Amino acid sequence: MRPSFYRPLSACALALLCSVAPRVGSAQSSEFNLHFNTRSIPVVRARITLETNAPLTPATIIKITDGPSTLDLPRDDNVHEFAPGGDQFSTSIFDQANPTSVEITVERPTVGGNPCELNKDNDMTAGGVAEEKNYKITLAGVTGYYVTSFSAPAFLVDTNGGGVLEQKGFCGCVNRRVSTAAATLVHVGGNAADRGRHRLDAVLVLDKSGSMSDPLPVSQNPQTPSSKWALLADSLQQFIGLWEVNGMNPSPEMTNDRLGIVFFASDVQPPAGLTPRSMGWDALKNAVNHPTGPGGSTALRGGLAAGLNAVTGTTHEDKTLVLMSDGMQNVGPLISPLSTENVLGLPLTDGGSPVSLRAQCTPVVTLAMGIGSDINGELLAQIAEETGVTTKITPTDDLVASGFASALVDALKGNTLSTLAREKGEILQGDSAPVTLDIDGTIDHVIAVLSWPDGRRAVGNLGLPYLTVRGEGSEWNFAPTRKMDGDSHEILRFDISAASGPVGSASPTAPGVLKGHDLRPGVPASGSSHRSPAGRWQFRVHRGAVLGQLPDPRFMAQPAPTPKAVPYQLAIYAEEKSLDFRLQFIEARHRTGEPLRLVAEVGLNNKPIAAAGAELAVRVETPNGALGTELHLRDDPGGPAVDPDQASSPYQKKLRNLLRDSDFLAKTGTKLAASPLSLTPRGPGQFFVELSDTKLPGTYRFHFTLNIPGPSGRIRRVETIETEVAVNPDPAFSEIKVTPGQAAGRYDLVIIPRDRFGNYVGPGYEDRVKVKLDGGGTAGTATDANVKGDYVVRLDGIPAGADPVVHISVAEKEIVKAPFSKVAKIGPPGNTVSCSCPPKAGTSTTALDPPQEVLLGGVVLLGACGMRKRRRRRLDD
Repeated sequence: MRPSFYRPLSACALALLCSVAPRVGSAQSSEFNLHFNTRSIPVVRARITLETNAPLTPATIIKITDGPSTLDLPRDDNVHEFAPGGDQFSTSIFDQANPTSVEITVERPTVGGNPCELNKDNDMTAGGVAEEKNYKITLAGVTGYYVTSFSAPAFLVDTNGGGVLEQKGFCGCVNRRVSTAAATLVHVGGNAADRGRHRLDAVLVLDKSGSMSDPLPVSQNPQTPSSKWALLADSLQQFIGLWEVNGMNPSPEMTNDRLGIVFFASDVQPPAGLTPRSMGWDALKNAVNHPTGPGGSTALRGGLAAGLNAVTGTTHEDKTLVLMSDGMQNVGPLISPLSTENVLGLPLTDGGSPVSLRAQCTPVVTLAMGIGSDINGELLAQIAEETGVTTKITPTDDLVASGFASALVDALKGNTLSTLAREKGEILQGDSAPVTLDIDGTIDHVIAVLSWPDGRRAVGNLGLPYLTVRGEGSEWNFAPTRKMDGDSHEILRFDISAASGPVGSASPTAPGVLKGHDLRPGVPASGSSHRSPAGRWQFRVHRGAVLGQLPDPRFMAQPAPTPKAVPYQLAIYAEEKSLDFRLQFIEARHRTGEPLRLVAEVGLNNKPIAAAGAELAVRVETPNGALGTELHLRDDPGGPAVDPDQASSPYQKKLRNLLRDSDFLAKTGTKLAASPLSLTPRGPGQFFVELSDTKLPGTYRFHFTLNIPGPSGRIRRVETIETEVAVNPDPAFSEIKVTPGQAAGRYDLVIIPRDRFGNYVGPGYEDRVKVKLDGGGTAGTATDANVKGDYVVRLDGIPAGADPVVHISVAEKEIVKAPFSKVAKIGPPGNTVSCSCPPKAGTSTTALDPPQEVLLGGVVLLGACGMRKRRRRRLDD
């Protein structure tokens, strides 16, 4: 039996030498050193796989030594301690029918089961840092090996610059792949090959509700916009194609990456199983092209639970979910905060009790297809950040495919895939301006993805866009190692040669280069092994006449149609050999008025980089307006009838109709700040940045540029991280009204939540406005008949003379806790006693005097209504 969860490999140096008794024949022995590096959040688990040239028998013994002591590790699937209370070793076999590979798992002892803290007696320094440790092993007949390090999804950061480190993140799981200060496996004898990363299990959890038939609010083709479902089909092809091209190395592990798809609408369609890449993923690429299109409601909880259940028990694989949705969840039970802690919970089975989402120890990368700044975007951002990864927001159709690609980058973090550049433009005919990048020797290969909308339709005799790559100053194009074409994209992979020549040194006779760019160059067959030289590369998009194309019979009797410019997106990625670049928010939930704090962690060659010579810059996009306020102040203008299969709520219908208004749409977007933010070094390889101005709710997007010294020149990368900031309801600025009903003990409680900046929470939060009575009576659920964010909760059965305590919470924040007599001073039946003072459109209220009612340790009641004086100011002053 394995322990209930595995303990981190500390920053201790661990050298592991695996030695199998020569019962696999007379094969040559291979020696390995496994070294655990010093690390603040320790490596808790090392996962090692060794492939052999002959089956391992049940009698196989693996000898492990740390110098003075030796452990004979049998192949019995049990846990063996190296020393009492020390590190634990276990083995397992992938394929019992052909047992030619063995997995060795090393678990480090922790304090009280906390994977952020190793046992101080043996493995921690006085300063709380995991120290080094080494093991050695000898194993006969090893032909290949893998090693992956895992820690808790947590980190230490000096947030105020005072030298005091705070622990952030979650210390309840061991599921973060580590590339900096990781455990290293060094081959010191024999001919075994480093196979790269371990296999990965991933499940795509995709929304198939009726609203997926709608286009996105902003389209590259506004006259004939594609539906979100069509965009999903193209994006799914790109996602899988990018994964296939990235994982084409001759590695048995990577060829067995497994993928599954869950669709959810009113019901859930779980996967029949996970498909290994070696069996082909073509059927998955075309899974969206199904006769039964989108329709129904949004069972987000059911879809997420099915995805988690699909990867349950995958003990030999890393696992990640990618969750995409375009609408608010409306099929119960819902994903909601657990009552005992402020983290999300969900039932994993129908009728089951809710469990902590982050305690499932599975990263869930999320994509919000739509404007993002609504309640759906807030929930998806929280899901991602609670599980230790990031969210992607795709309000325009040109961002959908790149959002999925970014999700793959996130899923592979720690292995690792990075972004070199993202560009977009349009081309009529000829060549685009080049995108020039320095391709350094730390990159194993480059993958370029060129995509365009409606690519299946060429106009007249003009072909589709295509991409060429060459060294700067050269007239010879590099030939890709691998190329894949989709309906509206092409993916090209270029492997980098170990010895890079001068920039632009490719010659007419050099292998892997092709002359010309005005005509489409040929490409080598799939699997070509040539490599392109590192140096300064130029990426160009081209579009021209299609050679050899016969006249289109549709146009023979009439003039050819006027060619139209084709918009395109170009994304360029690097498979890293040495660099680790990771971004994360320090907090998992964000509200207006609270700073957004981020940390960038950078490592090179398994060590944190030094601050000297490192250049990091970040530009931030901030919201143009507050969606909740706009929805509160505007009426539904009406619009085309909605397909009954879309099962849209009044909130979704109103939002859909308003998004046709250009002024409203503009206020849901973002703007790029004029000046970059500064980053501050806060420890080895760690850089801190804070954005304090979060007065507006909505999407905040941070664009990082990394420029650091490398072994053979500067290393440049770009990464983007984004999140949603929600309205922070403030009791002093929210409006609370009580209207007595006709029956005794019955009242309607009206709650209009706002923050101190005048932003309304707005409609769509019925399930997150909660009222509870202690001491008599019951509270119903919130309703919002006018779809403005004016929530009404029916109070019933309050006994005569009783004064129950009223608890009011909005989006998991309690804004009122006070006796009913203080919340509502009831007058004659039918009277509304408390005043209300909503601001005029475009204004907010600023208090000049303190509120009149201050109760229970500073809880402010009837705040905005109790102000004796107020002044108006415009939101954009």
